Amino acid sequence: MNVLAIDGGASTAKWCVQNQEGKTLMYQTTGPLSGHIFNSENRKQSETILRNICNTAHKIAPISKVVAGISGLDSKSDQANWIRSAIEKSLNIKDILISDGGAGKMIRLREGDLSLDVSPQPEGKPMRVITPSAEAVVLGTQFNVSASPLSTSLTVNEGNVQVTRLADGSVQEVKADHRVIAALEHESPFQASPRGDSVQIWKSEFPRDVRQGSLGSGAEGRLNELHAEAHLFRGDHGETIDPVLLYTAVVGPRGRKMQPVLLSKGARFRIRGHLDQTYQVDFGFGTYHARGGLSGKFSVKRKLEPDQDGWFDVELALEDFVRMRSRFVESPAGHELVWLWVQTHRKDVGLSLSSVDLISPESK
Repeated sequence: MNVLAIDGGASTAKWCVQNQEGKTLMYQTTGPLSGHIFNSENRKQSETILRNICNTAHKIAPISKVVAGISGLDSKSDQANWIRSAIEKSLNIKDILISDGGAGKMIRLREGDLSLDVSPQPEGKPMRVITPSAEAVVLGTQFNVSASPLSTSLTVNEGNVQVTRLADGSVQEVKADHRVIAALEHESPFQASPRGDSVQIWKSEFPRDVRQGSLGSGAEGRLNELHAEAHLFRGDHGETIDPVLLYTAVVGPRGRKMQPVLLSKGARFRIRGHLDQTYQVDFGFGTYHARGGLSGKFSVKRKLEPDQDGWFDVELALEDFVRMRSRFVESPAGHELVWLWVQTHRKDVGLSLSSVDLISPESK
């Protein structure tokens, strides 16, 4: 993971690019980048400076994360949001952190999943995790966050987390083995509740379980199909690879009443969908430790031959999947299912999903 770090000030701005080992690949200074004065003229100048920094940095190495400390800037202000947007547009990434320093660490997550093991924080300087619909204040704990543009689900495995729903300022104290869902609108219930017992079967439901992709009608009026979305994959954290064009659809157990979905030995996935032609398709899923953080990612490839109408129906045993990194657990059995992806490489072949089922070993 290559990080672009920006230190803005009223007289000059300093920035550098560092790789995952902490080695500085480039260090430069440029014109002032300050939050003290933010009129239209200053904004235009700041936009030019940010664009030049981002363009130069990206030529050095693919950027996965941006950390910016801007003198005189409140991280929650409109100015900070504008700067964040300007950086995102220049680099086409979503992992952007702007910290005003002194008040503690801060992570902003627009969309996606995070599993955090937070060591005890200094007194008066808690870590804050901010999504479009919630803000979590953390002193030291293990918890998992899943954010979308419309809602945030937070599950606490150890310790306590204070969660504020941004729509109305309501606050919930979430203790271990509990979770809470904060929606962007305030009519939905906002109450921490026990996670409940785990289950070993799951049937996808759209739009509830959609993580990535475009939901809509398919050819001949087919309803509730999740169409694969084109994106560039630049590698997992700690990797630097040439961008790969992927077409991906992602689903995962979600919802206010959803219990943890535990994978069991002998279980299998049944995945149904549509393809325009015979093509190799990648299947994979991610897992958490039961009542814990990330435990692994597992994948398998299959050449699919759809029927004359373009439909495919495939079953994959849990044992068909192999771990994607040696640091992951060898077997996903006994671990919690977080998300499942289906994708094709470099070519749009009309991939869409109509349903995904996790079938227990006892089912026939």
